[in-house]
Amino acid sequence: MTSPAPVTPSTPSASAAPLAVRAFRLVGSFACMGLGVNVFLCVARGSWSDAAALAPFAVFLPLLALSIWVCRQDFVHSFTSPQGRATLLVIVQGGLGLLVLCFALYILGYRFRAKADFTSSQMFSLSEETKLVLAGLKDLDRPIEIFYLQGLDSADPKERDAADRERARVTALLREYQAHADALKPGRLVFESYNLNENSLELNALSKRIHDATQFLGGLEEATVFLWGERIKIVRKQELNPVVIHEKAVGRPFQSERVFTDTIRELLAVNPKAVYFSTGHGERDVQSCAQFRGLLKQQTYAEKEWKSGEAVPSDAAMVIVLGPRDAFSEKDAAALRAYLVGGGRLLLFFDPLLDKIQGLPREGCGLDAVLNAYGLQPRQDVLTRRFIPDVLGGRPIPRDEVVAYPRKESDSVLLETLKFEGQHLVTTLTCAVQISAAAGEGVRPQVVLETPPYIRGKQLFWADPIAAKSESNEPGPNSLPGPVPVAAASEGSAGSRIVAVAGSNVAVDQYFMNYDGNRTFLLAAARWLAGEDELVTQIQPKSPDVRVAKISPEQSKILMVLLVLGLPVAVFFAGMIVWAMRRT
Repeated sequence: MTSPAPVTPSTPSASAAPLAVRAFRLVGSFACMGLGVNVFLCVARGSWSDAAALAPFAVFLPLLALSIWVCRQDFVHSFTSPQGRATLLVIVQGGLGLLVLCFALYILGYRFRAKADFTSSQMFSLSEETKLVLAGLKDLDRPIEIFYLQGLDSADPKERDAADRERARVTALLREYQAHADALKPGRLVFESYNLNENSLELNALSKRIHDATQFLGGLEEATVFLWGERIKIVRKQELNPVVIHEKAVGRPFQSERVFTDTIRELLAVNPKAVYFSTGHGERDVQSCAQFRGLLKQQTYAEKEWKSGEAVPSDAAMVIVLGPRDAFSEKDAAALRAYLVGGGRLLLFFDPLLDKIQGLPREGCGLDAVLNAYGLQPRQDVLTRRFIPDVLGGRPIPRDEVVAYPRKESDSVLLETLKFEGQHLVTTLTCAVQISAAAGEGVRPQVVLETPPYIRGKQLFWADPIAAKSESNEPGPNSLPGPVPVAAASEGSAGSRIVAVAGSNVAVDQYFMNYDGNRTFLLAAARWLAGEDELVTQIQPKSPDVRVAKISPEQSKILMVLLVLGLPVAVFFAGMIVWAMRRT
């Protein structure tokens, strides 16, 4: 009788382990090494004289060595056993497949200019207004040339890095302009970038072409040059920096697209539309509204003057009445009425009747009858103010500035950008403009901007009669409780359009420069009055999506312990557990 051969206990080989376990071991080993290299690079870029910077590396190095030692056999079996080779083959095939897919997507995106922009402000996408302007380039007889001149590098590393990031964004934007124009008709927009640190033949040739235009700059400097035939427009670096930080933005907004698109429109303007400022009625000095006038010039509007006693010129795209202190005469009012009946456009700023304040009217503007025909009723006899409740004293504290928001019920295109951006208008010494019941046939008036409603216990808004000359805790019987309408628009059947704003300070530099909402609304109003409805929604400064995680010092210490110590220790113990399981 033959006795059975003794059974020798065998240790399970690594190849007998499940495929997922071996894959986990392999990935864990590579993760350990990758983490070690990452920590080494972080320390190497820091200060070697700082002992604290070397401490994490000194603690992590032994743990990394132990983890690799525990997983050492996993490396060997992963490359020698059939299952390990199969796992490695799957990993290699998957990596190569992913690489090929990424390369194919890159080629397709570059060829068809297809991309996904997930930023809230659409930082890397052209606006519809820019696309509309670029679409008009296909009919040009010669191309527009754009040259981006990159300036000298700063000695400060931080400033140099910030400048490089800004230049990269500007370059990417201009290449997007060129790509979109080429998709419509190749060769209509040419873009080149030059570095002023380098002395090249091309740069010297460009310098000679724009020599006369750069004399006031003192020579070449960092700027963007637009050339179309003999016409030259230069956008300096300073013009790309916003005057005001957008209220919702974290970081600096990117307004280059707005400036570049406006520059192209100005470059191509053959017959600029004439905008007439009325004179002879004590209007506000136009020098106090230099920024507003500059904005109109950027939109290719030619500024002209309409004098009292004359008829409104036939070439007037719109008439702007900027806070008259004296009433319009019957002759001037009749001339303005005739202009509107023929399809004219009017932008009117009027102020409250405060005879004790210099620069404000002592009588009405004399245009009530003209405005009433279009459903608008100016209320210069009231003063709109903002009050902050005084909890302790029981008396509201007046504030000079009045805030006006887009009216939710209004469907006017003037408010599209304001509503989208959550912006508001800010001014002071404001009266009111109401909708009149005496509107003519076919007239469509509507309030577009108004103060918040009267809410007890919060900010209080109402308009008091100027004759009352008192400030009460609540609106009186003759007061206009909030929301108080401070801007209205009307459109007639013959194509006439009117925008009435209750307060000329809206256009004054102090408020025009300091509040984005003022600029947004007045630019939209000017474009709507000029008949450029497709351009009403202007290009806003695009704020970079910066999400800041607020971490307390205690949380920072915990994160440091978890990342520097916790992760290597976790991998080490995982390796120990696997090693123990294999032993049993």
